[in-house]
Amino acid sequence: MIPFRLWACDAPERGQSYFTEARAYLVGLVLNKNCTFIPRHIDPYQRHVIELFTPDGGDVALLMLEAGMAWFTKQHAPMNQEYMRAMQRAMANRRGLFIENDPIPPWTFRHHNPGRYQRPMSPIKRRQKA
Repeated sequence: MIPFRLWACDAPERGQSYFTEARAYLVGLVLNKNCTFIPRHIDPYQRHVIELFTPDGGDVALLMLEAGMAWFTKQHAPMNQEYMRAMQRAMANRRGLFIENDPIPPWTFRHHNPGRYQRPMSPIKRRQKA
């Protein structure tokens, strides 16, 4: 199995509210299905960042955002207004993780739990430290 990350969305981390629900929703969309993907790049954790599509052409990231199972990450798709609007609708309708009064974005959760979520040091920085 190749580790991957969905482009333009960030789902709750293990130990965070709605992790189980978001994971189950994603699994329901793609497990044992003939999905297609478009590779975007490889992130610092050596995961392939991809756009993923269900067999009927549904954009998995968009479906996750619409269901309130993930946050839109503007840094990956700053011009994608469709994704932003999908998350805003989920927030306004209090769907999924947005039913909580003050949900914590995954990047904030990772920042406050740095041991598990540290970005690997680049080879250049490793050489500079040596």
